[in-house]
Amino acid sequence: MALGPASGYGQSEDRSPELCLQQVYESTLGDFEPIGLSTFDDPDANPAITMWSRTSLLVISLSVAEPTIKSTFRAALSGVQPFGAALTRWNDATPVVELFDVSDGTIRTMELATDVAAETRTPPVTGGASTGAASALGVLRTETGWVRAQRVMDPISDTSAIVLLGSGFARPSRYPAPSSPPLGTAKVSTRRIDRILHMRRVIGNGALVTEAAFPFTIVEFTSDGTEAWRVAPAPDELRDQLGEADLRYVIATPAIKADQALLNTLVALRSGRRVSALWLPDATSPRYRRIPDDLSFLGAVPSHRLLVATRSGQPYSLILFRWHWTDQGQSCTRSPT
Repeated sequence: MALGPASGYGQSEDRSPELCLQQVYESTLGDFEPIGLSTFDDPDANPAITMWSRTSLLVISLSVAEPTIKSTFRAALSGVQPFGAALTRWNDATPVVELFDVSDGTIRTMELATDVAAETRTPPVTGGASTGAASALGVLRTETGWVRAQRVMDPISDTSAIVLLGSGFARPSRYPAPSSPPLGTAKVSTRRIDRILHMRRVIGNGALVTEAAFPFTIVEFTSDGTEAWRVAPAPDELRDQLGEADLRYVIATPAIKADQALLNTLVALRSGRRVSALWLPDATSPRYRRIPDDLSFLGAVPSHRLLVATRSGQPYSLILFRWHWTDQGQSCTRSPT
C-alpha cells in the first residue's frame, strides 16, 4: 500500500477535520508511460480515466462498486503532440475522445475502437486575445468546450496574470511577480516545465489552474471565469519540507479538489523527494505529508470520492484512493459513518 490501508492528513491546531485516504485499487499500465491524465465523471455513465503518452491514448472505464477496471481502449497516435485529452461521451460502448494537438493548436476528435481510431479535426481554440508576452500555457476540456490558460507578463507594472480564454472565459487573475527568481524565467529542464500550467475541472464547470514551476500558485475559477480561490506555498516552508534549497529544481503536479479542499504533489527533481500539500478553505498554509518518491496525485472522480494517482517506474501503475473525512479525535482506520 502506498499510504497504508487507511491514512490521513492530520488535524491542525484548530482541530479541523482530517482527510483520510484508503488505497482501493492498483494496476500496472504495461508499456504505457503516461504524460497526462483527465477524468470523466458523468452520473449517467461509467466514470473513466483518459491518459495519453507521446505515442498513444488510453481510456480506462471503471466499475466503482469494487472498484476495478471494467474495460480499456487504446489507440496509437501518429504525427501528434498531445498536450491535453478528454473523454467527451460514450458512443454506445465506444469512447469518443477529444485531443489537443499542441503542434498546431487543433482539436482532434477520435472514436476509439479496439485497435482503430477514426479522427476528425476542428480549428484551434479561440476566445479572445491576451495582452503582454505569454509565458505559459494550459488547456482543459470543460462541459462547454476547450479552455486555454495563459500566464502573461506586464513589464511595466512588474506583475503577471493568468488569463483564461475560450468558452466564455476571459478574466485575468493578477498577482505580483516574485523578485527572485522572476516569474516565468526559471529554467528547470529542457522540457520547459516553467511554461506549463496544469488545468483540472471542478464541479460546476469551473477550472483549477496550477503553476508547474515556482511559485506553484493554484487558482480556482468559477464557471463564469471569476477567481474564487488562490493559494501558494511559502517558499521557506517548502524548502524545509523537500530538503531542496533551490526551488527552480522543484515541480508541482496538478491541484485536484476533494470536496472543499485542494491537494497536489510537489517534487524535488534532484533528490526525488516529494510531498503532498493539502489546502483547506481559509488556510494560510497547507498540511504537508511525505509520500513515496514514485507517487503523484493527478485527478479525481468526485461523485465516487476517488482520487487517481500514478506510480512511476517500469512499468507505471494506476492507483485509486477512496477519501473521507473524520471529526476530531477519530482515527482514519475507522470506517466513515
